[in-house]
Amino acid sequence: PSQLPTPLPSASPSQLPTPAPSHIPTISPMPTAAPTPVRSLNPTTADTITVSVSLGLAGAAACPSDAQSILLMNQVAAALGVSAGALKGFSVLCTEEVARRRRLLLLPAPSGATDGAAAPIDTARALATYSWALDFDVVVSLAASGEAEPAAFEGKVATSLADPAFLSVVFTAFGATVDSSPRITLQTRHPTSAPSPVPTPFPVIAPT
Repeated sequence: PSQLPTPLPSASPSQLPTPAPSHIPTISPMPTAAPTPVRSLNPTTADTITVSVSLGLAGAAACPSDAQSILLMNQVAAALGVSAGALKGFSVLCTEEVARRRRLLLLPAPSGATDGAAAPIDTARALATYSWALDFDVVVSLAASGEAEPAAFEGKVATSLADPAFLSVVFTAFGATVDSSPRITLQTRHPTSAPSPVPTPFPVIAPT
């Protein structure tokens, strides 16, 4: 062990007291004093109309190509008085329809026949035609529709798709006839509710 004793502790306390704390408090950054502005009271998409349409074409000679589908979409849009972009989800489903056409053939009379009459033979052959099923939504604003009420625009869609001019355009372009009873449905819209008109309160501006 060490031969030297441990030194004696000091008999007098330190003459320097602990420094006084700062009198200046820490200041946090001042928040903005302005409240958030009042939001618009108008609900969103207040005048949007959506009309769902299912329309059938019959008697086409083949399924439509991509170019024919685009042409048909443009013809529908023109008939409705809207842009092609207003037709959402436009699709064409093609289905083959097989029909049988009967015809009567007259063959020469068989040898030995006394009356010399031709022998009729009834034959049948299969003819393939195609039906096209169109599905799309017409989405426009009430102002752009030119109508005062959504129901009036729904009626306009039905009338336009039954117009003889439209039927003639489709038959000339595709050799198909338009179904006389398309399915047309006005979609019920639920706009978002108006936000609260009360702005947020002023934040506390006192330092922490």
